[in-house]
Amino acid sequence: DRPPAVEDAAAEEARTDEATPEDAVAEETRAAEASEEAAPSDAAVSDAAGEAAAEASEEAAALPLKALRYKMIAQQFRDLGISRMEAELQHGRIVWLDRGGIAVAEGRCLAILSHAAANDSIAWAGAIPGYVEAGVPCVDPPPGALPYQEGVSLERAEQLAQEAAGRTEAMFYESVAAGEGMTLFLAVTEFTVIGEAPAGETPEA
Repeated sequence: DRPPAVEDAAAEEARTDEATPEDAVAEETRAAEASEEAAPSDAAVSDAAGEAAAEASEEAAALPLKALRYKMIAQQFRDLGISRMEAELQHGRIVWLDRGGIAVAEGRCLAILSHAAANDSIAWAGAIPGYVEAGVPCVDPPPGALPYQEGVSLERAEQLAQEAAGRTEAMFYESVAAGEGMTLFLAVTEFTVIGEAPAGETPEA
């Protein structure tokens, strides 16, 4: 037989190891509290979801507006019968003509970049010496862009021009055939139909 002291200690240990209903409830309570501390509150989750939804909504709202603006300009071009355009780069001025050679619209423009088909190269307008000397208003190239770069397709050049125009207040961008396989891209910042009466006024007969 074991001594009484040993029996008492063993009995006490057995009772400690046995889980009582009260102990189970207490353990569940502790686990629930720990889970609540680890997980974000419903309010925090709701706020985060709301912010994400608002950002997504703003991005979605911006794109259709820009697309609509380009679509409206394209429709105006068709309505006016525009067939070609001329630009006075030094003065940042652009004019659109119909099939009869009559100027039907005018605007302001910034030179973006030129593309040469001979060697698939681009030159940012602000880095072209002749443009700088003439004081041609130009769009700033993106940070880190090389002033001159070869191995750039016309499609890629147009994409770069569109992105550059998008960083300005341009309404849209235009491409101009500059001769000898050269294409010049312009950011159009103003567009006005010639002879169109200002809002609220009636043109004279």
